[in-house]
Amino acid sequence: MKRPQLAAAVGVAVVASWFACVAAYQVDDAYIVYRYAANLGHGKGFVFNPGERVEGVTCFLWTIFLAPFATAGIPLPLVAPILSGLAGLLTVLVVPGALARLRGGGSSDVWDWTASALLAAHPSFAYWSVGALETVPFTLLLFLALRDQIREQSQSHGRRSAMWLGLASLTRPETPLLAASLGLGRWFDGPGQDLRGKLRDMALWGGTIALFLIPFLGFRRLYFGDWLPNTYYAKYTTAWPESGWRYAVSFILEYALWIWLLLVLVWAVRRHDLSRPALTVHLEMLPDGAFYFFDKTQGAGGLPTGTSGRVACLLSGGIDSPVAAYRMM
Repeated sequence: MKRPQLAAAVGVAVVASWFACVAAYQVDDAYIVYRYAANLGHGKGFVFNPGERVEGVTCFLWTIFLAPFATAGIPLPLVAPILSGLAGLLTVLVVPGALARLRGGGSSDVWDWTASALLAAHPSFAYWSVGALETVPFTLLLFLALRDQIREQSQSHGRRSAMWLGLASLTRPETPLLAASLGLGRWFDGPGQDLRGKLRDMALWGGTIALFLIPFLGFRRLYFGDWLPNTYYAKYTTAWPESGWRYAVSFILEYALWIWLLLVLVWAVRRHDLSRPALTVHLEMLPDGAFYFFDKTQGAGGLPTGTSGRVACLLSGGIDSPVAAYRMM
């Protein structure tokens, strides 16, 4: 075995061992998927309870993928972590190539593999790789889509990235939003030089994704009677801005993204001329809270109302006495 192949084999073995160490337990969501897959595999339909058509999962393709194992009598709590772990290993192997294409390089270098190693070493990624859910298989599909789209943009042809996004749209419901962001990149830096060529490429690329998504939405509507999965309504607890910010803050804290936000802030401060700030934020710290504000408005001045004594003022018909009285207060 050649040295690079030996190093790759050792690396995969180390990552697999690390994944096995964090495979402590499976969350309850996985057992919901197991129930759907088992009922589907035994001919009872895509249901949690036979006879009740309620879509209580958001991972249609992953559930379909597990159903044959249930039919074969293989315990899903045993096989599902292995399958999701394989997806995690493939993701680690795909990342260096995607990064190399992203920076315009021909082949991946040591920095690309370092980034992949850091990803594999992250406890959250390792846990979800063996978490038996669709999280990491979905991540793999997105990385494959990103890798192929970079190649398509550089070679000005190809639509394989749309195939990966089509499969991802059957795996997680937020895929159309991610596809839209990739679509913007494709529009500004993708195949097709003139407007007509860009429109044609976008129509074929988006149409390929729609070939997966639209039939699935039709099936959901006909089978479950709704366009959105039941989990959308079950997880709706508060109004959108509040619940959205809670998820965003939890995500930033869990994955330590505040470190990167701090680095971006430092970079922005170093680039900006602090003698001419674009925005000034005032902060007043109090024992039980804090106030922040952006503007200061000059008031009348003087002591607060009710803290001074009374004064009598005689007003004449001119302007002098009102001004003098105002200046006294």
